[in-house]
Amino acid sequence: MSLPYPGQQEFNSFQSIFNECLMEVENESDVTIQFDVDVVSQFLIFSWLGAFFRLETNQSTSPKEDFKAFILQQLMN
Repeated sequence: MSLPYPGQQEFNSFQSIFNECLMEVENESDVTIQFDVDVVSQFLIFSWLGAFFRLETNQSTSPKEDFKAFILQQLMN
């Protein structure tokens, strides 16, 4: 049994919101999520955190735009 890490409850809550959004997108559009929803939501969260870190470090909005363009392209494929 693993012990909870700091912020685990918040992360799980945030991930649940992403899961619901992904399932709603899949149910109400032509988009098909080809991977496990939990995996996709974790990927989105961690990718956004990386983009946010780059945004803060580089003092540029290009990481946000790169993130958005990549994610939208992948969801449409």
